[in-house]
Amino acid sequence: MIEVSVLQAGEVHMRAAKLARIAFAAAVIFISLGDVSQVEANAATVRIENPRQNETLVLGVHELKSLGWESLTTATPWDQKVVSFGGVPLAKVLRYAGVRSDIVQAIALNDYRADLDVSKAESWDAFLACEIDGMPISVREKGPCWIVFPWSRRPELVNGDVMAVSVWQLHVLRAQ
Repeated sequence: MIEVSVLQAGEVHMRAAKLARIAFAAAVIFISLGDVSQVEANAATVRIENPRQNETLVLGVHELKSLGWESLTTATPWDQKVVSFGGVPLAKVLRYAGVRSDIVQAIALNDYRADLDVSKAESWDAFLACEIDGMPISVREKGPCWIVFPWSRRPELVNGDVMAVSVWQLHVLRAQ
């Protein structure tokens, strides 16, 4: 009976050592990933397709910031929480990309598509946001990029037409 209890104690020791090795390996992997929000921030890109001119431009956060990063403080119609969005006016992005179309299709990661009238979007002050309160927008929070509008300043924009083109998880803008 003594041998059995010694054997069980040995098994417990071996299992504890194995769990410690697994925990150590998991910690090494986690640390090597670094700051996950930074990984998402670097991965935030918008592809702008201009088929008539046979051009595609991919803009990351760094390129968008070089266009003149701005902030837009507003609540959204979905949660009424006032936040500060960081990004660039959509009209500025489209001009930079050389888009001359009247309609741009905004395409989300889940393949949701909305046709955006470029002149209306400009008159509505459409804003391409990639940060909320100074942090990259995660996919879970509607990122990496989101077309937002100054709803708090312009309550007339809280309507179905505008909300339908407020595409979150945006990854492609396609000139039509």
